[in-house]
Amino acid sequence: MQERAGVPTEQRRLPWARRRFQRGCLFQRGKKMRVWVARWREDTLLPDGSLGRLHRSEVIGAVEDIPTKRQALALLQERLSGINQGTHKPSSVLAFREFALERWEPALLPTYKHSTQRDYRSLLRRHLLPAFGNKRLCDIQRADVQLFLNEKGKALATKSVHHLRVFMSRILGTAVEWGLLPENNARGTKLPKKAPPPERPFLAVEQTQRLIAALTGECKLLVVVAVLTGLRRCELFGLRWKYIDFQRRFIHVRESLYEGRCNLPKTRSSIRDVPISEAVCTALAEHRAASLRTGPDDSVFSNERGQPLNPQKILREMLHPACDRLGLPRVGWHAFRHTYATLLSDLGESIRTTQALLGHSDLATTLSVYTHAIPESQRHAVAKLEGVLFPSVPQFAAASGLTH
Repeated sequence: MQERAGVPTEQRRLPWARRRFQRGCLFQRGKKMRVWVARWREDTLLPDGSLGRLHRSEVIGAVEDIPTKRQALALLQERLSGINQGTHKPSSVLAFREFALERWEPALLPTYKHSTQRDYRSLLRRHLLPAFGNKRLCDIQRADVQLFLNEKGKALATKSVHHLRVFMSRILGTAVEWGLLPENNARGTKLPKKAPPPERPFLAVEQTQRLIAALTGECKLLVVVAVLTGLRRCELFGLRWKYIDFQRRFIHVRESLYEGRCNLPKTRSSIRDVPISEAVCTALAEHRAASLRTGPDDSVFSNERGQPLNPQKILREMLHPACDRLGLPRVGWHAFRHTYATLLSDLGESIRTTQALLGHSDLATTLSVYTHAIPESQRHAVAKLEGVLFPSVPQFAAASGLTH
């Protein structure tokens, strides 16, 4: 098996010994690929919190990259400097699985929103535990995490790999805060480069008009509100009557709905007041007049039992069949948010205004992800530029003396 720089190859627990200056030992290993292997002793934290001693063995580099023993010794002494100077903090020999399941999850997972808890449980069991579960915390090196991300990048989208890195960093960061590790080796890792993901679908003005005209009932109202407010799906289906200000024409985004549970909005920036047009205000008022449940805490879009409507059921039974009949791409609720942002941009609204209306924390997200170029607008832009540069049509052939 090929050995990698920075990855421990063997460790053996030794009785605790008096700390003293170490030079370590250095030797070469491997047949096809020769590597320098260093050995030394260092203090470590045992699972019961007591101090123990480890005999650590670690690959510090390939011989082809470090050709002389003098260079390899210099790297070894740099690695031992913290131990010899007394600044090295002992690492824990606790297994990653034990730390994540028995310490991190019970203590910190409940502090996250329900949707985040569900995602983290899935990421931990499907990805992190199979890769790192049997490793000791002190054995997880930056190279291990980077190779893990590289491997995941072959099958997962960049965004999913980013979530894995963030989650791993949070777990290891907690181990650092609790004194079990000297540093967080998930920091400093890089996401593997991949081809940019395809643009998310959005609807042009004419497509949006056709779709709304083909819909009826609550589905029609849902699409109208979605495309004229840019609300997230969880904000739209979690809307209560008390959050609609009919007099001042605002929707106050204060809650979101995920898997039937009410939560705080996604981020602090998501807590916002979204202005609504007169048409939306009138449509919502008519919907309220026809509704049986109009108390402050009642859902605006609810079923006969008063429970919030199921977004997936509306998509499956109403929205997607309408798209199929019209020959439009099957769009989800998030597509209306993209449509809202794109049309605002096309109308010349500032990106800051769009950011505030969408509730984004990062301006770059609004600019690079949610606003799309409309082909017809691009054609108009090119025509305007041509009009400025060439008020009259230039005669290129005549000016250059070309003949045919």
